[in-house]
Amino acid sequence: MSSSEEIIRAFGSRFGLDLELDENSACNFEVDDVFVTIVAMDEIEQIVLMGDIGAPPEFEHEKLFRLMLEANYLYGSTRGSTIALNESNDHVVLTKYLPLKLQSEDSLYSEVETLISVCEIWRQIMKDVSLSPAPADGEEKTRASEVLGNFMSV
Repeated sequence: MSSSEEIIRAFGSRFGLDLELDENSACNFEVDDVFVTIVAMDEIEQIVLMGDIGAPPEFEHEKLFRLMLEANYLYGSTRGSTIALNESNDHVVLTKYLPLKLQSEDSLYSEVETLISVCEIWRQIMKDVSLSPAPADGEEKTRASEVLGNFMSV
């Protein structure tokens, strides 16, 4: 059993989850309606966390994607993760790479907890963006830093 697999299993055991890696070295679970995937990438000594934020609204893509790109800049509004669009299901996904040598059961727990919190925030942002009116001509566009305030500043 690899170091990453040991850490992932210990993390799962802490919560009564039997996290077995599949043929892709991945396992999945759901917490607070957030679908989380953990991938052991032993070949590059990384553990990858992915949280499914959900499908973006059918409209306001430009506004939402601009906010997401701004949030990705220097990881300021993602707590060290990256926001992307999963082409296989068109869902927005939050991804974070963790160096294996810096991980333990406790640090993985902290990272997963942060990932889930950030996913929940971005779900709310997607909902809010879909409900907010478009800016009037000449009105400044909303920036990610304005939407998130100082909550997610690194």
